[in-house]
Amino acid sequence: MNDWIPGAPPTLLGFLSPGPLPLPLLPLVAGILAVAYLAGAVRLWSLGRRWPVWRTVSFLLGCVALAAVTGLGVEGYGYALFSVFMFQQLTLMMTIPPLLVLGSPGTL
Repeated sequence: MNDWIPGAPPTLLGFLSPGPLPLPLLPLVAGILAVAYLAGAVRLWSLGRRWPVWRTVSFLLGCVALAAVTGLGVEGYGYALFSVFMFQQLTLMMTIPPLLVLGSPGTL
């Protein structure tokens, strides 16, 4: 059995704890996007231009959700349990995109 697929029954702590993943690419992408967006927002604020805080919070929440769903222990359980896999898919398709779009990264 692979090291990143847990053998124990799922618990809340097991879902939220970081686990050994083969290549955590999406959490890395989410972190890079969050840093770039935050740098742009801070630059606008330092120049005295208005940028809504709620847009920044929305985009950062989308990045955190993307990193959590694909980088924590829930990713390992997604390989073993269909219900967890479906939770991941629905979160990736229906929760994260609206949060990222509400952040309006294109107009930042």
